[in-house]
Amino acid sequence: MNRQIVLISYTPLDAGGGVPRWNRDFVAGFPGTKHFSWWSIPGVEYEHPPVEWDAANGLGTWLHSTKNVSRDDIIIADGFWGERLSELGYNVISVAHGIWSHLTKEDVDAGKQAEFPIHNAHQVNHRRKHLGRGGKIVAVSDFIADQMWQQWGFGSQVINNAIDLKKFDELPRLPSWLDERLVIHGVTTANKGFDHIDAVKQALPNDDVLLLDDAAKTYKLEKYTALKNADLVVQPSAYEGNSYFVLETLACDVPIVAYRVGLLYSISKIAKQHGIDACIGGLIDRKLRSPEETAKVTKFILESVCRDRSQYNPRKVAELFSIQRFHDEWKTYLEDYENALSGR
Repeated sequence: MNRQIVLISYTPLDAGGGVPRWNRDFVAGFPGTKHFSWWSIPGVEYEHPPVEWDAANGLGTWLHSTKNVSRDDIIIADGFWGERLSELGYNVISVAHGIWSHLTKEDVDAGKQAEFPIHNAHQVNHRRKHLGRGGKIVAVSDFIADQMWQQWGFGSQVINNAIDLKKFDELPRLPSWLDERLVIHGVTTANKGFDHIDAVKQALPNDDVLLLDDAAKTYKLEKYTALKNADLVVQPSAYEGNSYFVLETLACDVPIVAYRVGLLYSISKIAKQHGIDACIGGLIDRKLRSPEETAKVTKFILESVCRDRSQYNPRKVAELFSIQRFHDEWKTYLEDYENALSGR
């Protein structure tokens, strides 16, 4: 790359959450990349900006006025955090980590309401205007790309999120460490399925069904060691951009029960393209989503895993989503983008 790359997002690089993690993964493959967030502005004293899209415009205005970005830079922004610079004619790529509505086209057609309607409206408006200016969008999964196209006709490139496989290779698999079977989940909000987890617990009264952090505390293990020693993971979310928790589960070689959203929406197709059958657990059609369906499939897959775990290949599938693949795909994309800029 001959141009400076600049990342822009709401939170700093060292913050928790999926977007900062994505940013750190990106920077690891592109040394010298700059990053700016809301907290980069001198004198900002708010713990959180009062209105996110106004803060995004404020950050863009500050970057422009202080010349912290130049017209030659390639700017990669989380959603509408690059809106102001896009308006000012900078080279902005908007990364679609998700959709604020948390709805599919089928949900919309069924009359369901957006979970965050104001955020969603601002996001849709940004993407429409950004594409109208000739800007680019990169989606983190086929699920997000397809939903943007089906709902609004927004075109995008897909570069899936990635996982550092080496980190999970070093974790120990503990022999016969539990009398009970351990089912781990990642549900921390109601929309991801507290009622589903309650149903699973009722269906498996003699087994441990625990949130990942709680499992680590209960068994006094490092977080990902607990995950690697689970018998099964259940993630009943109705909506995901591209879940790092799912990628971590696959990297730990643990089978999963989940609905076909996010990465899992197209994982069978991606695996088949590489000559692999994605035998990773129980993948359920989103149309069938219910606490009862989650509990039924979880119980069935858990029995199957405990009889013969060798029939499942989550780790082999995880290898398709390595950090190296992520860096290579972004390198190719950015080289093409840079060439297009130089030729215009």
